[in-house]
Amino acid sequence: MKINGQCFCGAIAYQATLVSPDISLCHCSDCQALSGSPYRATVTAMEPDFAVTGGEPAFYVKTGSSGRKSTQYFCATCGSNLFRRSEGEDRVGIRIGTIAQRGLLRPARQSWVGSGLPWAQDLGGLEITRSPHERKG
Repeated sequence: MKINGQCFCGAIAYQATLVSPDISLCHCSDCQALSGSPYRATVTAMEPDFAVTGGEPAFYVKTGSSGRKSTQYFCATCGSNLFRRSEGEDRVGIRIGTIAQRGLLRPARQSWVGSGLPWAQDLGGLEITRSPHERKG
């Protein structure tokens, strides 16, 4: 599946061909802190199938508890978390919120659920509040 995306302000753009449209959710504490949310949602592209097409992302290198380094790319202007590359891998993990075609993707797997926030596992019973500007659907 071919996709394209950009940061919130539009300064950084990219395109990719995904390995699959399956979303991976990670509940580890690093991903919670990095994303500012209960989990990180990512899809994967192989390195040769991913390209930044506009702008130059800033980056941060994080050494995980495993000792492996993971480079997190983001927009220095608006702060959007865009994608990551892990040491020793030829894959790019793309953050789904920045993908134009994100509505075509589907959650398929979760990891580090033991570190997850208990309420983030089941949101089905929550009240839904709609903005007057939100699309019906």
